[in-house]
Amino acid sequence: MKKTLILTTLAAGFALVGCNKSTRTDTAAVDPAPVTTEPTVGQRVDAAAQRTGDAIADAGRATRDAANNAGSKMRTEWTEWKLSHQDLDADLRADRPIIRTRTIPAGAPTGVVNVDKSQLKNNVKANVSQHAAAIKDLDVEIDNETEVVLTGKAMSSGDVAAAIGSALSTDGITKVTSKIKLDQ
Repeated sequence: MKKTLILTTLAAGFALVGCNKSTRTDTAAVDPAPVTTEPTVGQRVDAAAQRTGDAIADAGRATRDAANNAGSKMRTEWTEWKLSHQDLDADLRADRPIIRTRTIPAGAPTGVVNVDKSQLKNNVKANVSQHAAAIKDLDVEIDNETEVVLTGKAMSSGDVAAAIGSALSTDGITKVTSKIKLDQ
């Protein structure tokens, strides 16, 4: 586009070379025409593209930072909840229920008042289904308003860990009992 604009300008300039006869008076020759410093269309487009690029880069950095913070929080929680493969393998091989609890931070409410069990069950099931989609025949039961029991079949201890971690991270849940079995 810039090349076309330059070529058009040059062609117009060559065409006007023969028309350079001035009809100005001496006074007009002394007062030159004011020079405008308005940016060209190309300069405005370039500036807008630069601002857009900067905004996209800022959004990318913010997203990266949020993901890093979320990943760090998740690693901390999984360590606290003992959800590594080594922590789960012995219980899975022995076919024992895996019980994990979430520590309530100091000053936080210790329970959920007037909890709607069906809504809590739906929240847990949605959270587990989203983060541990490989669990087959997932069933969620709510015990004692803040405790959940998970059943189903998984292909690996990592799937079981994801299910337990997702259930524990659901608002209102303080304890998870996993009866999820490994599907041979």
